[in-house]
Amino acid sequence: MPSGLLSKKCRDTGEETDSECGVGPRWGCLSQDRAARFVVAWAFGSSEDEVAPKGVTQTPQRTQGQRGVVWIRDGRPVYRRAVRCAYRDAQPTGRRGRPPRAWAPGAGLIQAVQRRRRGRIVRMEVRRVLAVCKF
Repeated sequence: MPSGLLSKKCRDTGEETDSECGVGPRWGCLSQDRAARFVVAWAFGSSEDEVAPKGVTQTPQRTQGQRGVVWIRDGRPVYRRAVRCAYRDAQPTGRRGRPPRAWAPGAGLIQAVQRRRRGRIVRMEVRRVLAVCKF
């Protein structure tokens, strides 16, 4: 295929074809430094449940745990689980057993809830889901 031209989209019929089809479910998750507009981590896949943990866990790895990130979610529980696993570090106490986990400073999760009336947004409510962050 020549560069600069797009192939025609085709539906998945279950049969193997040689051409690449551009139809199907796609989800993406990215974390971005808003001031520099630098994309820190990015993941894509066929479902949000598959993509969110990848994108969330890559962010503290790539920033080397230097600071936490405030994540905004749309209400799906997969983000809460992923942020809780990625941003809590074990704090050794010197005693036997599993050490308690503490939140990374600045990490958190908020949820934006839109209230609509006749298809128009009449109010926007921001809820703190994991109460570590300041917004």
